[in-house]
Amino acid sequence: MSEDKRIRLSTTDKRIELVLSASRSTRTAALYLAPKKGHYTSTLLAIAIADEDDYCSIAKDRDGHWALWLKSAAFFVRAADGQLVADFFSIELPAGGES
Repeated sequence: MSEDKRIRLSTTDKRIELVLSASRSTRTAALYLAPKKGHYTSTLLAIAIADEDDYCSIAKDRDGHWALWLKSAAFFVRAADGQLVADFFSIELPAGGES
């Protein structure tokens, strides 16, 4: 992915939306809640890409659903003040393989 990408996902609550973002430059991706107007309010899931060579992008899958594609990453959640809340797990997929 050569640039940052953001996908806005609708929710049942019309006042907010889920935003899935990925950044090649900062090697991070996140899923967060955002009001329809304004800045994000709460990070639900943050993903740190381990190495510069790791692949991270947002694209549609074969069924047309938005997906976050990763080669390897660590999944964690941060509180609004930036403190680490939980470190769930790390994944590493074989090159060219699917999980």
